[in-house]
Amino acid sequence: MQTGVIDEPLGIDQDDKLGVQEYADALFQFITDAQTPMTIGIQGDWGSGKTSLMNQMWFKFNNPQLTTLKAKQIWINTWEHSLLKTPQEALVSIISDIIKSLSEDLDTNRQLAIRETASKVLQGAFRIGASLTAGVEGANVVKEFFGDDQHDNSIASLRRSLNELIEEVSARKYDRFVIYIDDLDRLEPANAVEILELLKNIFNIKHCVFLLAIDYNVVVKGLAKKFGTLTKENRWEYDAFFHKIIQLTFQMPISNYDIGNYLSSLLHDTGFVKEGELDQKDLSTLIQETIGGNPRSIKRLVNNIALNKIFISVKDKRNEQTNAPADPKVEKITKFLLVALNCIQIQYPKVYEALTLDPDFTNWDESFANDLSDNSSIIEEKEEVIRELENFKNEYEDASSWEVALFKICYPEPRLRLRFRDICDTLILLQKVIAHHKLPEIMRDVVEQTKVTSTGFSGIAAPTAAYQQMSDLDTKLNQLSELERNPNAIQAISALIKPSVEAAKVHSSIFVSLKPNAAAVYKVDGGKKEQWLYLFNPGKKASGIRFELKTRSGLMQPLSEMFVKRGIASEIVEENKKQEREGTQFLQKLSEQISSEDYLDVMRTFGEMLMQEIIGSEA
Repeated sequence: MQTGVIDEPLGIDQDDKLGVQEYADALFQFITDAQTPMTIGIQGDWGSGKTSLMNQMWFKFNNPQLTTLKAKQIWINTWEHSLLKTPQEALVSIISDIIKSLSEDLDTNRQLAIRETASKVLQGAFRIGASLTAGVEGANVVKEFFGDDQHDNSIASLRRSLNELIEEVSARKYDRFVIYIDDLDRLEPANAVEILELLKNIFNIKHCVFLLAIDYNVVVKGLAKKFGTLTKENRWEYDAFFHKIIQLTFQMPISNYDIGNYLSSLLHDTGFVKEGELDQKDLSTLIQETIGGNPRSIKRLVNNIALNKIFISVKDKRNEQTNAPADPKVEKITKFLLVALNCIQIQYPKVYEALTLDPDFTNWDESFANDLSDNSSIIEEKEEVIRELENFKNEYEDASSWEVALFKICYPEPRLRLRFRDICDTLILLQKVIAHHKLPEIMRDVVEQTKVTSTGFSGIAAPTAAYQQMSDLDTKLNQLSELERNPNAIQAISALIKPSVEAAKVHSSIFVSLKPNAAAVYKVDGGKKEQWLYLFNPGKKASGIRFELKTRSGLMQPLSEMFVKRGIASEIVEENKKQEREGTQFLQKLSEQISSEDYLDVMRTFGEMLMQEIIGSEA
């Protein structure tokens, strides 16, 4: 069983787990039947599998069961040829390698003669490298090498020599020559463009098919110096550059990769999961919404998970844990969450750090997001966040509190802003996978396990402890006492939420969040939590408490009537209420209108009513 996966292309005879064999077969058939000369650009981002695809072509042409065509194959790694060389010197090295490979089937004397002829031509390239800044003289050297057919060291002469060599070798042994040009996207963009321009002069050779592994984004960057920044007006110049070099573009079919199968296979190879243990459809959805289908990104993900697995094993041994066998369902959920949190950690580090602060993301609200959103000092930027947040609330009126908080966390960062819907869908997927199990406990454990691979580059400076769930109500009340908060206010908080705390011990339909910075009561339905009550920490002077009662509870009027029955005028009650988007805040000044005993009794009575209303609907 292997630990981790190496970032290498698929071998020439390895099984294709990405499910793109039909694309490889089609490309192979085209290369076999195509008229020559032909140059094919295999386009894809760095790490998308271009080299693996070319490896498959190499394997197919070497397999007599797949083709009767006799093909001479040559592999050129431009990265290796360009190390410590100018683009012109790299070209000389590349052509030398091609000539050496082409002539190796000839007798020794013929090989030497061909290489001596080529050497004269290649020396011209070195003269170019030394003369590019030599004014008119340098320009003459360039003209001599690339355009003047009267010189023995011109590129035209080189083409003739290569054509003669190809004809000679072809007549003896081969039907076709397939030349692979790899790793152009590892070069500096400007150098990649220059080497492409130099190479295009030798692409027009009969019997030859050139396969270029190319990332157009790299080439576009290199062309900026030549054509200026890419715009609608000059796009035709960029297109013309590619069309002069490439007759066929083959786009890597990354959107059609069988990502679920590929990831499952790698996780199985590392011993993380049993075969078929995780749902491939959920895995595929998760990957598409986070790191994308780039094989290199997936390999990095698997290596993260492999390290997490080892870390967990070592930690368990050190702590001499002898736990009973885990519930298979919970173990399956935990493994999926481990994959998911690593995906979020890699692609959305700011969201991951938010999860480390409060793993139960369904608890997130705007007050939580305030500490995590951008701390810009520019007024215009702050106003933009506020404005866009209100637009979001108006457009998505049914959005939950945590979705609003997530929007506020993501919006200041352009990359996260663009991927907000994907991030939101990822967290919704986690809710679905966890279903009826206890989300806070499972999430908290898995977040701890994944911290070992976190870079910490999130920009979040919020104190982690402020968002961690406290063990029980007494711990929360003691914390408030240590902060020297008003004793009567602490008693009021206890009276208000204690019925819900006790009920949560035996009823799955109610959940109480106890955090150092706040407390909240939730109704739980089908694994989804809806906040009904949010309590702010009390101050040191006021004997009352400030809390927000959510509209969905339907309890604003009954609570108002309780205060009126204690002798507070209805208009005074209304003055001490503040309307919010999702509910109504009851302010601490209400405690000043009645005796402390009556105020405490209202909190106790209403706390009981709130609890009964939530658990009364429990199936």
